[in-house]
Amino acid sequence: MLKYKVFNISNVTYSGEETVLSPYFFDRIKSYSNDWQKKQSYYSYVLLKSILYELNIDFDSLKIATNKDGKPEIESFNKPLFFNISHSKNLVCAAVSDSPIGVDIQVLTDKNIKIANRYFSTEDLKTLNKSTQKSKTFTRLWTIFESRLKLFGSIKAFKKNEQKIYTSTKKLLDSGCNIYYLAVSHF
Repeated sequence: MLKYKVFNISNVTYSGEETVLSPYFFDRIKSYSNDWQKKQSYYSYVLLKSILYELNIDFDSLKIATNKDGKPEIESFNKPLFFNISHSKNLVCAAVSDSPIGVDIQVLTDKNIKIANRYFSTEDLKTLNKSTQKSKTFTRLWTIFESRLKLFGSIKAFKKNEQKIYTSTKKLLDSGCNIYYLAVSHF
């Protein structure tokens, strides 16, 4: 089972007075000093609740802990259940699966050669160098890398476990016609 949702938050309000029952998300939202980041985090929580509601699961009753690699995990459920969230500019994404999952969404950005040289594989660097649309290619490859990294929770764990990872990608537009790339990685 794998479910994810993407939501455009550009035209919705966030007052900071909304009720957040999950201690994990309550702390996460409050940790941001920037109101836009609080809004992104809050709507990630809402999306996650929505997905789990469709699966007849009360998200707020679940206990969330962070594993040794810093990845949040659901501890108090009777079968394996994993989630991941991401947000970039106007879009937020939440994903739920019965196996480990990583999701990333990124608005189109200029290519960053320092990041590419440090993190991209030789194959990905070749793809970027051959591309005639370097910013789009960089953003797509970076989104894939980030989703795979988030699948494991740390670079060390990712490097040790680069075995068969399935990653799907999509190109999205928000209402302001900003281009985004979405990547979902799982086993």
